[in-house]
Amino acid sequence: MGPTQFIPSTWVQYKDRIASASGQNPPNPWDARTAVFATGLLMMDNGADDQTRASERRAALRYFAGGNWSKPAYAFYGDGVMSLADKFQKEIDVLEGR
Repeated sequence: MGPTQFIPSTWVQYKDRIASASGQNPPNPWDARTAVFATGLLMMDNGADDQTRASERRAALRYFAGGNWSKPAYAFYGDGVMSLADKFQKEIDVLEGR
């Protein structure tokens, strides 16, 4: 559902935390601001808050494939996410004069 493609059952599991984090109650999966808060919480729970390249890639794979995240067939997704992250970081570095 919505711009970050939440499965309805996952949204229900997160709705109270989303409401608390976003200040929108009830939270709406079709609202981009709320959806981004929800994705942040999910990625954090998937391990991205460990702030390592491996944990962020794994979190992206879990977002995409759930319990099947470690299957080699899904590596393209994690690799693609990390490639985009690298691109964004390079652009941020330019903007910050690094």
